Amino acid sequence: MGGFFIYYNSTQVEILKSELLVLSQITAKRSSAALTFLDNKSAQENLSSLHMREIIGVACFFDKFNQVFAYQVRSKSELISLGLSDIPSDEKACLPRDDETVGVNMLARSVDAYVSVKGFSGNEVGYLYVKAGLKEIREQQIAFISVGSIISLFALFISFYFLAPFRQHVAGPIIHLGEVAKEVNVDKNYAIRAKVENEDDEIGIAVSAFNNMLTNIEMNNVVLTKMAYYDALTGLANRRRFMDQLKEGLEQVKASGRALALMFIDLDKFKPINDNLGHDVGDMLLETVADRMSDSMPINGASYRLGGDEFTVIIGDIEGGNAEAEQIATQVADSILENFAKETVLKGNVISITASLGIALSNGDDTPAQLIKRADAVLYDVKEAGRNGYQVSPIR
Repeated sequence: MGGFFIYYNSTQVEILKSELLVLSQITAKRSSAALTFLDNKSAQENLSSLHMREIIGVACFFDKFNQVFAYQVRSKSELISLGLSDIPSDEKACLPRDDETVGVNMLARSVDAYVSVKGFSGNEVGYLYVKAGLKEIREQQIAFISVGSIISLFALFISFYFLAPFRQHVAGPIIHLGEVAKEVNVDKNYAIRAKVENEDDEIGIAVSAFNNMLTNIEMNNVVLTKMAYYDALTGLANRRRFMDQLKEGLEQVKASGRALALMFIDLDKFKPINDNLGHDVGDMLLETVADRMSDSMPINGASYRLGGDEFTVIIGDIEGGNAEAEQIATQVADSILENFAKETVLKGNVISITASLGIALSNGDDTPAQLIKRADAVLYDVKEAGRNGYQVSPIR
């Protein structure tokens, strides 16, 4: 029982360390723009999302000069409840990294993580520091010791008469729990669950608690992944997902001999609407634009919001060459402009939307940066020509 306790405890610590690393990496990735452009508000919002996991007491962003840029620290009472009574509930809780504190580190009362935040060009623009309390594991240890003590006393009392049934009823579920814990730790698959024979006895309660912990980790990963790759306002995929899928799309059409169309979309005169009618109307207009763009998408197309009033579309897997790709792309562009032209009423204001579109076609020989540059160049030409239209840069 002592050996299994040590194994179980070490496994729980490794699961916690893995969870903290995943949460930190996701938050760091989705905060690239915030630290690059020194957007403190977005950085604070991203740190707040980490506090959905109750064990996290401190979360801080440091800029590239090793100065605290943004931080979220729980109240003193909450820190005490996490077993972090010696941690101040202010900026002083943010501990800068050194050469020995990179990655995830196990301390006496906490697990600390330091994760680099990379800019769009791959350079470091800062880093994230997260501290999680070990109270949850300590409580599991106490529960495990309590259950183990009861089991041991019970075993000593009846082992002479019921050794075989005891081993089957008690040792079997514990061994199974250990095997599941090991599988979760190795595969990082938090969808795995241990089988519960009886939810009402001590072992069943311990196994159920273990399963509930895995459920919480799994749910947090799903929520944070969505936050990392989707725009909170419109629900469209965000810049990070756009860059990932543009790279994948170019690789796919190069391998298949097909074509891809990239479309950059800027709303015409959005700023006056946002300034004169208010940001709430501006946000409602962006949501309307996102819905109308989605209505215009073909099966092989996807729309994205890069930020502000900037949107993009990727149409992949287009069969044929330059002429076929241009035909499909311009059909989608016409549909977008037609849907935008429909008047919309927001808070009593009748608003008409127009947009400028730059379209670049590729057979996969372009890098993402090259294709973006071409789409942006023809978008600029459309704006110079009076807006509310589109131009196409053909396959090169």
